Amino acid sequence: LKISMQQLSNAYRNYKKRPESSAKRAWEALRNDGTPDRKKFLGILGYYQKVKNPETQEEYVIACEEFYADFRKYYSKYIGIINPIKLTPPYVEYVYCSPSRWIEVKKLQLELRLNRATYGPLPDFSGRFMLELLSTIRQMPVWRAT
Repeated sequence: LKISMQQLSNAYRNYKKRPESSAKRAWEALRNDGTPDRKKFLGILGYYQKVKNPETQEEYVIACEEFYADFRKYYSKYIGIINPIKLTPPYVEYVYCSPSRWIEVKKLQLELRLNRATYGPLPDFSGRFMLELLSTIRQMPVWRAT
């Protein structure tokens, strides 16, 4: 197969002229969005492997404080019934993570990063405790005092 320099040059020029794909634009938006490597969930996991927590202890404390403030603001009627401090697990430096959970976290992270690239910065309320909070609220009727 012989290709002249002119053919190669034309092929490259046509390649560069093609319209930019959505995937290329998304990659460019996400590639350098300032997310540190420890939060990118890079690599492949073995079965139920222990990994370094992508969240630092300082970030965890800030997220907990935001959670408590939002709990007081939006769920004040449950304050006597539910103690939000008991809902928050202690910080751990290394966490066990299964490959399926790793994939789900990666999908969620990419979705959040794409939304941030598309719609701009949004309030970063950590939904870490919300599922546990809502399940606790559903289990405890408001009229039941403890």
